Amino acid sequence: MTAPGPRDWKAFPLSYKRTLTLEDAGKQLEVSAKTVRRLIAAGHLRGTYIGRQVRVRPEDLDAYLDSASRPQSLRSLR
Repeated sequence: MTAPGPRDWKAFPLSYKRTLTLEDAGKQLEVSAKTVRRLIAAGHLRGTYIGRQVRVRPEDLDAYLDSASRPQSLRSLR
C-alpha cells in the first residue's frame, strides 16, 4: 500500500477540509483576499495556519460577521 499523494483529500486532516481560503472568505465578506489578510493581522478575524497556507474556519468568519465591530474594523484598515 502506498502513502496518499498530496492531492488526495484523505491525506489532509479533517479540519483542513472545513476551512476557507482567503479568497473564499473574501468573497463571502465582499472584500479582497488582501483585506482578509489585513483583518487577520489586525486581530479582527481569526486565521489558522495549515502548513504555509492561512485558512479561515467558517465559525470564525461567522463570529466576525456577528461582531458589532465589523464596520469599524474595515474602516481602520484603509
